[in-house]
Amino acid sequence: MHTEPVRVELAAGSVLFAQGDAGDVAYVVETGEIELVRERADGGEEIVQRLGPGRYFGEPAPLFGL
Repeated sequence: MHTEPVRVELAAGSVLFAQGDAGDVAYVVETGEIELVRERADGGEEIVQRLGPGRYFGEPAPLFGL
């Protein structure tokens, strides 16, 4: 399934999606920064990556047409 791009704007501290959510899209950071955070088994969190403009993240399937 192919869909047109949709702009998503987040306020500081907002959550785009949570660990374990079904993912079927890819995101590109246009402005600002986003942190990718992993929930640890002990209940804590760790920042996996901080991404700025031009960087992308999300499911690999839509990125590569799989």
